[in-house]
Parts: sequence; C-alpha cells; structure tokens
Amino acid sequence: MKRIIILFLPVISALSAYSQTYLQDGDHCFEAGDYVCAETKYEEALEFTGKEDLPKVEIGLTRARQCARYIKDADEAFEKENYGVAKENYQKVLDSNPKDTKAKLQLEECNNFLATASIQEGKTCFEEGKYACAETKYSEALKLASGKNKLTADKGLDKAKLCAKSIKAADQEFEKEDYKAAKEDYQIVLDTNPQDAYAKSRLEKCSELINPANIKVSKETLSFSQSGGSERIEVEITNAGSYSVDALPSWCTKQEYEEYFVISCRENAGSTKRTDYFTVTAGNKKVRINVEQTGKTVNRAGTATVTATQKPVRTRNCFNCPGTRDNWGLTLGYADYDNAEGVLFGPKFEPLFKYGFGLNTGINFEARSYKIYEIYEFEFDRYTINIPLHLEYRLNFSKWFNMFFYGGLGFNAVTDADFSDYLLPVTFEYGGGFRISHIQFGIGKSLYIGDFKYIDYFGQYNYTYQNYAVSISYMF
Repeated sequence: MKRIIILFLPVISALSAYSQTYLQDGDHCFEAGDYVCAETKYEEALEFTGKEDLPKVEIGLTRARQCARYIKDADEAFEKENYGVAKENYQKVLDSNPKDTKAKLQLEECNNFLATASIQEGKTCFEEGKYACAETKYSEALKLASGKNKLTADKGLDKAKLCAKSIKAADQEFEKEDYKAAKEDYQIVLDTNPQDAYAKSRLEKCSELINPANIKVSKETLSFSQSGGSERIEVEITNAGSYSVDALPSWCTKQEYEEYFVISCRENAGSTKRTDYFTVTAGNKKVRINVEQTGKTVNRAGTATVTATQKPVRTRNCFNCPGTRDNWGLTLGYADYDNAEGVLFGPKFEPLFKYGFGLNTGINFEARSYKIYEIYEFEFDRYTINIPLHLEYRLNFSKWFNMFFYGGLGFNAVTDADFSDYLLPVTFEYGGGFRISHIQFGIGKSLYIGDFKYIDYFGQYNYTYQNYAVSISYMF
C-alpha cells in the first residue's frame, strides 16, 4: 500500500502544481479585466484542482462570468447612449474588481455624459425662470462632473441660487408694496438671467407703480364736417417711452409723430351723423377721444334745409349694445351632406339691435357635387339658392370682437345640373360663430322640415339636411 502511495505522490503533486498555475493565471486575467481569459483559466483549473482549492476556483469562475456579463451589458448600453444603465453595470464590475481600468475609465465617461445632460437641463430650467429645477439639475451634475463640467455646474448652481433668493425677496417686497426694493431685486435677477420673462414683467410693473405713466392730449373730442378733414392732436407723456393710437374708427386714418398725431376722416356719404371713439395709450394710462362727423344735408320740399347736425345725438347706454355698424358682408363657405359636398357664396345682411339681438339673413348661392373631386374641377350635380331668416344673439365684448348664436328658418330652391327638376325644401338652421374686426367666422347645421313642392307631406319627415356648414365673411 505504501508503495502505491509513493508511486502516486509525484502524480498528485504534478496535478496540484497545474491547478495552482491555472488558478494564478485566472487571477491575473481577472485583475487585468480580461474576463474571457479568466473564465478559461478557471475552467482549466477545475480539471486539476483538489478539494482544498476547489472553492477558490469556483468563486473566481463565478466572478469572471458575472463581470463578463456586466461588461457586455454596460458596453451595449453605452453604445445606445443609455449612460445611466451603462454606469450601473460598470459600477458592478468595479465592485467585484476595483482594478479593472477599462470599467473605471468608462464609468468616468458615463459620469461626464450624465453631467453634461444635467447641466443642459439645468440651463433650460434656468432660462425659463424655474430656479428650483435648475438647482436640482446643477446639483446632480456636480455629483458626477469633473474638470470643466464641474466648474460649469458649480457656476450654474450659484446663479440659480442667487436668482431664486432674489425672486423670493422681490415677491415679498412687492406684496408689502415696497416697490423700490422689489425693483432692485428683480433687476438682480435680470442681470443674471436676462431671459426671465416673469422678472421682466414685474420690474416694469414696479417702475409703473413707482413713477406712474401719464398722458395729456390737446383734444378729447374731434368734430368733422360731412366732407371730412384732418385734426392735429398734441401729446404730452411722462414716465413712458412712447404712445399708441388704438381702436380707430374704420372711416378714419392716423399718422403718428413723436409729440403729436394727425387724424384724418373720409367724407360721410350718408345723411346720418356718425360717432365713434378711439384711445391713446402710454404705459398703463389710457385716454379716450370721441369722434363725430355730420352727414349730408337733406333738402325737403317746402321746408328749410335740415342737416344731420341738428338732430340730437343718441347715446348708447343699453346692456350689450352692438359695438359695430358693419351689417353688410360677403360670405364664402363649405357645406357637408350625407352623400354630397358643396361650396357656397353670397351677400349677407345682419342688422343689429339693442341688448345683443339681431337678424341673420342674405342670399347664399350653392353648388353641390356627389363626388368631391368634381368640386375642384367645377363640375356640379345640384344648384341651390338659400335665403336664411334667423334670429341672432350676440355677446358684444368690444367693437372689434363679438360672439354670436343663431337659429331660424332657411328657404331653399334646389335644381339639378340640367335645370330639369326642382325642389323647395324648408330647413331649420342653427349655429354660431365669432367676429374679429371685419372678419366673421361661422359654423352651423340644418334640419329638413318639409318641401313646398309637396305641401301635403309638410312636417311629416324630419332628418338632418346639412351635417355642417362652415363660412367666412367679410363685413362692412
């Protein structure tokens, strides 16, 4: 037995030597960050290792395989510019093998990219005046950045903190009506961040409250003869850089100069005196100037000549009175039916009364086609004349803007392309819209009530006639 043991001792010693060599080679590869090599050496060591070294080899093999997987996942994430995921995996490698130079360098690269992104986000927040957001982003960048990025993040954080502190102080001073101190703090913000729209508006407000703007005009009422003419108005402003003339009547024009402006009025072709107003604005100060113009002289047989100026001026003092006298218009529109589409145009007449009420009428000429491409080729299957008679209610917000709703009957005459047949449908029409200056937009719908051609069936069949109709009008 002893002889057998003695014979195998050299073999056992040789195997142990091989195992130690492969284990050491695996450790060297692992420390160098060559995990494929380390995995190969550890696997070779397993073939020759004894019970004493087996745990070391198995641990080394497991670490090598984990680090290889972490490096692979990190490199893939880095290539896709997913630096957050890449950083996590490089860090796992370094936790297992602090000597991995490649993982260490790549981790620094990830930190620099992440810091650059945080700096850019912080800059965006800063420019938008969101200083709490800017502080958060710059602080995140500081934890990751190095070199130039670290200096940029540190400088950005200081600026964000200064602006946040100054804005808070300025707002508190503004609430206490200490406008001078508030103005100084808002100015600090603007000196640091000239793009802060909030600080800029508050600074202007402080300046207005400290030194309120004032405006004086040489005339507050302009009177023109029927033939028209021009009037010069002197302007004196204080604590404001300039003035503007706004909401001028449609029958007047303006020429603005530094210290005065000229209002010119066209001839009044009507016999009725017309009145209106416009405003002159400087800073937060506004002055109203009234304008009036006489109408044509009216000659009546057997009586003395009467002029429109002899009539008493009626002042509008009612709720929701119309702010415009533009009752006539030209309309262009589009109509959608279940099986056809059409285009329409025609004159519009909308007399406006007190308290927002009025009428909506006119004549619409419509051409309809069953195939949409035929509209663009000006080929139509039916022609319609529509005369609406609607009751209308308007919300007159100003003489330049109002909204309206309407409902009423529509009287229609429809014929085919050959003018060989006709129908006389009556519809119930409703809708709404809004007007800006002379431009009016509308949308509506109509329901079929009956047909005068088949009077016996009138009112027995009701269905949607137009799915919708949209229009744009120029009012004058």
